[in-house]
Amino acid sequence: MRNLLRLFLLFSTITASAQPCVLDVSNYAVNPSMIEFVNGKCDVTITLTIPPKSFSRAAVYELTPYFVWQGASQKGENVVIQGERSNAFGRIVSHKNGMSLPMKVSLPYTRGIELCKCFVDVTPIESGERGEPITLELPVRVDRSPFLVYETAKDASFFYFRGFNTGKKEADVLVRRSEEASSVDDRISLLKQAMNLVPDNFMIYNNLALNHLDRGEIDLARSAFNRAYEVSGGMNEVAANLCLLTFSQRQLEEAHNYLEKSEGATYFNEAKGNFLVSEGRYGAATALLSTSTSNTSILAHILNQEFLVAGRLLEKKDRKNAMTYFLQAMLGARSDNRLLLETGLRQLRKSDGRLYRSAKTSEEFGKYPDVFKKIEQ
Repeated sequence: MRNLLRLFLLFSTITASAQPCVLDVSNYAVNPSMIEFVNGKCDVTITLTIPPKSFSRAAVYELTPYFVWQGASQKGENVVIQGERSNAFGRIVSHKNGMSLPMKVSLPYTRGIELCKCFVDVTPIESGERGEPITLELPVRVDRSPFLVYETAKDASFFYFRGFNTGKKEADVLVRRSEEASSVDDRISLLKQAMNLVPDNFMIYNNLALNHLDRGEIDLARSAFNRAYEVSGGMNEVAANLCLLTFSQRQLEEAHNYLEKSEGATYFNEAKGNFLVSEGRYGAATALLSTSTSNTSILAHILNQEFLVAGRLLEKKDRKNAMTYFLQAMLGARSDNRLLLETGLRQLRKSDGRLYRSAKTSEEFGKYPDVFKKIEQ
């Protein structure tokens, strides 16, 4: 399976324990690797290497690998290992030669899993009695690039109603003026005046919400969208807008609900494409977003290794923001195009210092410290 993850963990003991069922885990080394999500799940193999002469001949241990994230957990397959002289069942460990032991965990995509931690419980067993487990917390690095989609979704195309009639002449004039106004503040003011004249027009609420988004007023936008959805009786265009907004805020259960109600909407594909990227289904996402120049579409094509297409989408994109420049640098790093990488990082530094500093410490660009040094000279 493509991008199948092999997470290699190595721990070793320094001295053999004096007690037959106590494994010395006070000193161990770990070779961390990256968790990648493909087609909505990740099969992880933890390979545990037990060095020669570090394991008691009479000892028996049960090892349980598991991951924990935001109060949830996913356990892998228990493995029992035993020394050469024990009478238990499990894998026999040669005291002289040691062993390499694979343990598997399957991780389905779940909200918050990108913040997971990896553990292995080592439980001694002696004469059928289970001792207290020793828990090893193991360093793990998660590929967070699919989760950039929550930021890229903020650049999504929302449906804006234009040229509509409210049924009241004075309100229609205000709506037309709001469409022509260049200032966000003016547009909001005009739409509020129209709303006072026609309090049950869902298109006014929808457009008001989008202008609040332009001002970064998420709560006000959400309130206006909710009112538009209520007044419209659940119109699919408004549902798609709510799906995009709640997804970008990581309110995934609500976003899923709105996605189901937005089928047939103008930006349904864009809304669904966000979910496909977050679930690691990059091929399906690029198919839906093939004509879109949104940041999400660019991200999907990068993650699907369609670098030429991603580059063309970047060239076509009209409204570029800091996240666009981050993606440009990401494309340069993954395609080993240093000019594209440097140009993207330079623009990112000018656009958003916070995101630039984040990029500077990101493992995405870890191979290019010289590029950052050149930019900052």
